[in-house]
Amino acid sequence: MFYEMPAMHSTTDQPLTLSVELDLRGDGTWVTYDRFAVDGYRFIEFPDALSAYWVRLRTDRDTTVTAQFSHL
Repeated sequence: MFYEMPAMHSTTDQPLTLSVELDLRGDGTWVTYDRFAVDGYRFIEFPDALSAYWVRLRTDRDTTVTAQFSHL
């Protein structure tokens, strides 16, 4: 089953770069979709056609990040 993710809210306690990675086929092959600068709060809107079996987030440093995917 595909996961459709039109938007994401993210918060962090320090400035960082957040990488959004996707497993498009559900076979464990990850690709980097994009990298975003986040400083406190960031709203990211994805294209309507973007979907994946799995989504993971990576940061460029050890920190606490909260992310919530939502439909607009």
